[in-house]
Amino acid sequence: MLNKDDECFKWAVTRALNPVPRDQPRVIKLLREQASRLNWEGISFPVTFSNEVCRRFEENNEQRWCLHLRVPGRGCYGSAKPQGGVW
Repeated sequence: MLNKDDECFKWAVTRALNPVPRDQPRVIKLLREQASRLNWEGISFPVTFSNEVCRRFEENNEQRWCLHLRVPGRGCYGSAKPQGGVW
C-alpha cells in the first residue's frame, strides 16, 4: 500500500476485503470510509504481525462481519465472508 502513516495492516486488510479495478495500492477516500466500518480497537499501529493481532481483529469484527484472516505462512488462518451487509 502507498500510505504515509503506520497503518499498513489496516489498509491491506481493508483493500483485500474491498478490491478495486484500478489504483489498488493507493489509500483513497473510499478506502478510508471502508476501513471505518471495521473495528480496529485494541490494535496499535504499526503492528507487529502475530496471531494476537489476527485474533484481536477477528474478535472485534466477528459478530458484525464474520471475518477471519487467512495469511498463509503467517499463522492466521480462516476465511473472510461479510455477513449482514455490503462493504
